[in-house]
Amino acid sequence: SAQINVAPIENTTYTVTCKNSCDAISKSVNITVVPGIDAPNISTSKLNYCFGETITIAATNCVGNVIWSNGMIGANIEISASTNFSISAKCQTTECQSPQSQTLNIKVYPVLTPGSIAENTSTNCAGFNPLTIASIQNPSGGMIQWQKAEDCSAANPTWVNISGENTATFNPPALLVSTCYRRMAFDSCNSVYSNITTFNINPDPSITIMADTDSVCFGNTLNLTKTVIGGEGICDIQWQINKTSSSQSSTNWKNISVSDALAFNFNNPGNDSTFYFRARVDCINSSCNIATSNVVSAVFHPQLSISVPFSDSTICAGANVNILSSSCKGEILWSSGETSAQINVSPTENTTYTVTCKNSCDAVSESVNIKVVPGIEGPINTTPDSVYSPSALIFTANGQSLKWYESAISSIPLSQTPEVTIPGLYTFWVSQTIGICESPRIQITARLIPELAIVTQPLSLINCYGNTSNFEISALGGDLIYQWQRKRPNETAFSNLDDANNYIDGALTEQLKIKSVGNAESPNGTLYRCIINNQIEEIISEEVSLNVNRVQGSLPNQKLCLGNDLNFNLNNTHTITGIPSVIQWQYRTGTGADWLDLADGGSISGTNSLQMSITELTKANEFQYRCSLLFNSSTGTCTETTDL
Repeated sequence: SAQINVAPIENTTYTVTCKNSCDAISKSVNITVVPGIDAPNISTSKLNYCFGETITIAATNCVGNVIWSNGMIGANIEISASTNFSISAKCQTTECQSPQSQTLNIKVYPVLTPGSIAENTSTNCAGFNPLTIASIQNPSGGMIQWQKAEDCSAANPTWVNISGENTATFNPPALLVSTCYRRMAFDSCNSVYSNITTFNINPDPSITIMADTDSVCFGNTLNLTKTVIGGEGICDIQWQINKTSSSQSSTNWKNISVSDALAFNFNNPGNDSTFYFRARVDCINSSCNIATSNVVSAVFHPQLSISVPFSDSTICAGANVNILSSSCKGEILWSSGETSAQINVSPTENTTYTVTCKNSCDAVSESVNIKVVPGIEGPINTTPDSVYSPSALIFTANGQSLKWYESAISSIPLSQTPEVTIPGLYTFWVSQTIGICESPRIQITARLIPELAIVTQPLSLINCYGNTSNFEISALGGDLIYQWQRKRPNETAFSNLDDANNYIDGALTEQLKIKSVGNAESPNGTLYRCIINNQIEEIISEEVSLNVNRVQGSLPNQKLCLGNDLNFNLNNTHTITGIPSVIQWQYRTGTGADWLDLADGGSISGTNSLQMSITELTKANEFQYRCSLLFNSSTGTCTETTDL
């Protein structure tokens, strides 16, 4: 090209030639190279400055003069911070000039102004929710943080930051106390504050009430007083009553009086009554003065009375007498210690019985006199302890003018002698009467036993050899005696079983347990039955059988040549009792290894039948073999296996 740009590092001659096909001419220039100089390293103590601060910047590692990008010269310069700027420098000699240094970016924080916010002059009630505090003049520079104080009248209020409030305006929450707000503008240099706006809050008053008693006697007065703290002005007190609930949210509060104190009387015509009271401060002229007191309760007692409609009487010794009281609206206490309205007594000597009706205020009493003359003994029980159905159970006793009762204290006797035909346990009471005296009642209990009957017959059972089977039976008919019997296939008659046999349990109970089924004591096909006796008659259950699933026989060990066939046929080598539901031939590699199921395929067939074969034997068929047979049983399933 006509122009080149070079940067030689040593003395160099550059020659340019102009030529064509006819001729060529040249021109040379010589450049002498002297050593170069490095760019300076410039630094300052920080990169952020407050407005008006002096910024000192130094340049080091410079040969020659330091020339700054703002035109200043010198190794150290000072600049007054007024606005953001960037600066760099270079070194210069009479012959050379260095590259430009790195650039420093200086940030200068502007002068902060807090601006101003809307002021508030109103006074409001607790719970007042102010509108958003508007910004009259927005702040300039820095960041915004709203602050609040609740001790506004102090010389130095305690200001706290309001989390998350960093915009020009602020919407305060509902206020319960007087609160003042200000807006702060701040940066790392300074903090400035706006004017203060204050919301004056009149707190609600608090009111508590007290009663002079919690138990008011008939004809007396309950006196209630109040204490009010806070609020504005002088307000009337509204007293209220609730006759059902102490809950402040109940809808049953009723106004009863407007006064400083309350004197309440209630001549209670009924039983003890609990009423609830509270008071409210509610000034019509000021919606701030609203408060509800605590709730106090008091029990109002009625006027006491008691009546005993019983005339003084003469009775026979040992006779039962019912004495009934009525009209008591308090607690009852008899001289005999009972606390019920009615008592049943059986005095043996002349006795006065006094009943008292009382509450925490008063007590009234009434008395009755009972004269006792010698009594007579009760009748003699002749009722049998038990009778077997279908006969009727008739209650009997020896005595004169017998009276039968359904309980020890019932006052009305039965119209006839008790006679029952439904099985069960029954109790009646009977007395005898001679002259004016009725004897003490005797209690007679007897049982009508149901007819002997089997409720649940035993069931035939199927199980695998060596397991345990249980025959069960249930019956009704009194105190029952059980006797299980068996008849083995080679026997012609049933014989009794007993627990002396090691393979038998429960031979005299409703459950017979047969252990190790299939042995000589309980071979396949053995029949069982149970004889039940109640000392009056006996009944024999249905005959049931015990069927035993069993595999008997032996698989012969095989020594065969390679290429021969292996055949196992259980029909020829074993006797199988029962019908297997699943047949599975198995193999294992040796004693102690797990048995694995064989499957048909290749040279193997019949793995799920009584006859299994393997053709053209190889060394891979050299295992231990057995057959596993799964049988259905009365309790589910059971498994029998051949030997190996």
